[in-house]
Amino acid sequence: MPAPTLDMERSLAGPSVRYLACLDEVGRGALAGPVSVGLTVLDLTALVELPDVRDSKLLKAARREELAPVVREWAAFCAVGHAEAAEIDSFGIVEALALAAQRAWQGVVAAGGRADAVLLDGKHNWLQRPEESLFDLLAPAGDALATTALPADDGAAGPRGGGAAVVASAQSVAAAGAPAPGSVTTAVDIRDIPVTMRIKADMDCQGVAAASILAKVERDAIMAALAEEHPAFGWDVNKGYGTAAHKDAIRQLGPCDHHRRSWKLL
Repeated sequence: MPAPTLDMERSLAGPSVRYLACLDEVGRGALAGPVSVGLTVLDLTALVELPDVRDSKLLKAARREELAPVVREWAAFCAVGHAEAAEIDSFGIVEALALAAQRAWQGVVAAGGRADAVLLDGKHNWLQRPEESLFDLLAPAGDALATTALPADDGAAGPRGGGAAVVASAQSVAAAGAPAPGSVTTAVDIRDIPVTMRIKADMDCQGVAAASILAKVERDAIMAALAEEHPAFGWDVNKGYGTAAHKDAIRQLGPCDHHRRSWKLL
């Protein structure tokens, strides 16, 4: 399979488009745990190839772990947002995806980031505005968001942002990046930014593939932590997806609070 390139990202550059937000989701089809949205913001005037990046589904866990800090250094800004199982039950998966994306975007904005355009994987724009009341759940940036960001030139070892902590709360965000000199944060609501859809963007576009890696690494860490609380479901291995062993455990024990109870679990 051909490696993803930056061809699509470059094609979106223009006089009014310098910063491109690339998004991908992880966990949409799971039976338990959050749905997570990874977001990388690329400076289209300073693109550098990242040839080792692939869609997260094509990479082994160890390789994803290796690449995550590389992606954080590579992107101008990056973040991951999550929507929990209870929110998926309450609002539906499409609205939960939008909620997770908005949380990731708030992390980018809190770090001084901006975007002039969005590149989204798939054929359905799940960023489109759901019911406005859903976003009342979002506290102002800095209020309930667990956000970390360090200047790119702080001299710290490891990924820019010092390796943002993974927090498995409804309003958790992990962000990395630093304000570009002279930049102005605009379009605080990501739903107001023009969106370009591309089917299989996670396979073809480096920015989207990189976002998928960040989302997958963080969500896997969340599921591993939840597995310590609920070891019978095997989430450290199946990550909340509907494996035979996972379904057997649901039959025996019933669903827990981290299962998507509105879904057909068996």
